Amino acid sequence: MTTENKVVEATKETVTTEKVAPRLYGRPYFQRSKSCPFSKPNAPKIDYKDTKLLSRYISEYGKIIPRHITGVSAKKQRELANAIKRARHLALLSPTSRV
Repeated sequence: MTTENKVVEATKETVTTEKVAPRLYGRPYFQRSKSCPFSKPNAPKIDYKDTKLLSRYISEYGKIIPRHITGVSAKKQRELANAIKRARHLALLSPTSRV
C-alpha cells in the first residue's frame, strides 16, 4: 500500500444506507376543482365592465392567471382573456398591476 492509497482511504466519507423518506415538493398553487366556475348554473357572465370579477383572474403583477391554476375551461379562458384585454385597453384595469 502506497502513501497515496492511505491518503485516499483516510479521506473517504462514510455513506449511510438508511432509507430516507422521499422529499415532497409542494406546488406553489393549491389544487383547484376541475369544473369551470363560469359553466355552472347561476355563474357570473364574463363582461369587460365587471372589473371586480376580472381582477380575480389577474396576478399581482398584472398577468392573466393560466387556466390550469384557475380551473376555467378553454373556451371561457379565451373569453376571460379577451375581456381582460378589452378592460385594459379602455383603462378600466391597470395593465401592470392588480387593482
